[in-house]
Amino acid sequence: MAIRVIDGRSAIDRDGVSAMTRASLATVAYWHLHRATTGFPDLAMVDQSGRQWWWQDEVQTFQTRYRAARASGLTSVDRSGDPDELLTAPQAARVLGYRSHRNLTRQLLDRADQIRVLPSGRLRRRWRRATVWAYADERPDHTSSGRPGLQRES
Repeated sequence: MAIRVIDGRSAIDRDGVSAMTRASLATVAYWHLHRATTGFPDLAMVDQSGRQWWWQDEVQTFQTRYRAARASGLTSVDRSGDPDELLTAPQAARVLGYRSHRNLTRQLLDRADQIRVLPSGRLRRRWRRATVWAYADERPDHTSSGRPGLQRES
C-alpha cells in the first residue's frame, strides 16, 4: 500500500483502497470501472508508471456510503418468541428473513447450540433463538469475494 501527498491531500493506490475498504483488488477494479453506478470516486491521478491514485478522503466517504447501503439491504430479523427456544435450520432461516436454510452462513452453522449426528452421518443443528438474534446483530455486511454479488464464505 502506498500513500502519496499531492497538493496537501493524501492519495492512495489500488492496494491502499483494497486495504482501507477490506475489498479485493478485483472488487476495487469493478467499483472503478462502474463508478457511474457504484459512486466510486474518480481518479486523483495516474503517475508516470501507470499507477492509479485516489483521494483518501473520497474513498473513505465512498466506503461509508457503500457500507450503509449494504447494511440497509440486510434482511429484517424476527425478534418475537422465546429466546431459549431451539430452532431448526429452516426456522433459523425464517427468523433471519432468508428464503431458505441453504442461505445460512458458515459462521452461523459453526455456532449451533446443539448438534446431533444422524444415522446417515449428516448433522442436525439447532440454535437457541437468542443465538440467532446475536448472530444477526453481529453479521458481516456481506463483503465481496472479488466478484460483485457473491458472498464470501469464511
